[in-house]
Amino acid sequence: MSTIEERTAYLDNPYFKGHVYGNFNPFYVTIAICTVLGVFIFALNIVCGCCSKHKQYWQDRHTGNRWLVSFWSATPHKQPPLDLTELKDASHFQPVNRQQEQLRH
Repeated sequence: MSTIEERTAYLDNPYFKGHVYGNFNPFYVTIAICTVLGVFIFALNIVCGCCSKHKQYWQDRHTGNRWLVSFWSATPHKQPPLDLTELKDASHFQPVNRQQEQLRH
């Protein structure tokens, strides 16, 4: 048998009831919504970064939540030190002499 003759051989299978077609409309709707949201966020980033009165803030890489910035996106090289004044007890982050620690106890 050649390939051309075998193309319709599945129709003779007793378990074959008919073709089953999938409905991919929810998938395409989800992709469209995500695309619209992504384009909106991208356009908002351009507007905030180039056209607003706060563009100096948006273009400065040292603004934002620097506690969560990962090392591979912004290494500590040439970064200003973190502002620890917003924490309640900043002494926890200061180096402590072991002699002073023993005198306290």
